[in-house]
Amino acid sequence: MNRLRTYASQRRFHRALVGVALCVAACTTNGLEQNDGGDAATVDVADRPPADSGLPDRAVTPGDSAPAEVSTSGSSSRGDSSSSSSSSSGGSTDASSGADGAVADSGVDATVDTGSDAGVEAGAEAGNDASTCPKSMTPASQVVMLGDSYLDPLFSATGTDIVADAQNAGALPPNVAYRHYYQGGAALNSGNGPLYIPFQYEMLALMDVTVPNPSNIDTIIMNGGAGDFLLGDRTCLFSPPPFGDGGVRSASCDSTIQGAMNRLTTLMQDMAQKGVKHIVFFFYPHLDPNGGGLLTTPAPAVNDTIDYAAAQAQQVCESVSQCVFVDSRPAFEGQIAQYISGDHINPSAAGAQVLADLVWQTMVAHCIAQ
Repeated sequence: MNRLRTYASQRRFHRALVGVALCVAACTTNGLEQNDGGDAATVDVADRPPADSGLPDRAVTPGDSAPAEVSTSGSSSRGDSSSSSSSSSGGSTDASSGADGAVADSGVDATVDTGSDAGVEAGAEAGNDASTCPKSMTPASQVVMLGDSYLDPLFSATGTDIVADAQNAGALPPNVAYRHYYQGGAALNSGNGPLYIPFQYEMLALMDVTVPNPSNIDTIIMNGGAGDFLLGDRTCLFSPPPFGDGGVRSASCDSTIQGAMNRLTTLMQDMAQKGVKHIVFFFYPHLDPNGGGLLTTPAPAVNDTIDYAAAQAQQVCESVSQCVFVDSRPAFEGQIAQYISGDHINPSAAGAQVLADLVWQTMVAHCIAQ
């Protein structure tokens, strides 16, 4: 996969420093230095490629595959066309402008089958596959990636694997990547600079001087929330928000999640108002309630919290017609040991591939950036 090594080299040292500083801060305040009995976690960066190589190696365990079906929800979709694009450093990609071509999508759920060659078994009324989408190319400069460590190659290969899927499908030329501003540890409703996901959009993506007309954004691929309710508010790991039966309720966790969802709502509404046509928002899988790594030890309420937050996030996404929600929980169920890395939060190489395929096949199903 040498052709994937195209971006992020000039930012790696800076991001590594930010990631280390974030982890030290989060760990000190939230129990990772044995304050709550948890195990301190380390990030293994020993296998990172040379400085001039761009992307990290896409390490996927032989035989890894995604589960057969995952439901996604969303609304209208379009395909765009472009003449050519070329990559640039500094977290962005320059591209020539293209003409838009519209394809109607009725907006009902699509069933994504990542185990087949076609990659998509559409819902009864709304599905598409690559053959029904416009045979054109959305400029790489019009596709933006925002979020946290699930996309940041310092922690997970999901972001680079999504780019690889796009290249393999012919939606991106070789050695060209989408614009990316994600940062490990970023949150929706707290943090400064790139550690604040709205800042990634409002100050980095919209004002990127390396990109002609940076506010011309067709598609945003993003995630967010774990920095708020898994790392930011550790009560969410011990007592769930007001959800389900039994157990101690955490008013603090509920407030944290509501704050994050309120900020996500205004962020997505702003994106739509500024002309973004598609928002692909993916959410977190279940994690090991035994905890460890970046989680507390144990973390008995972690999955109740994720379920509660996922329902909230899906409602937010579905309230904005441009948004498609990708639920990773079914694909990871029963595979946590294989699909989650040693830090107990981020995807392993195998898990990142599964998650990237879910995101990409959702984009195929809705004719997004095809």
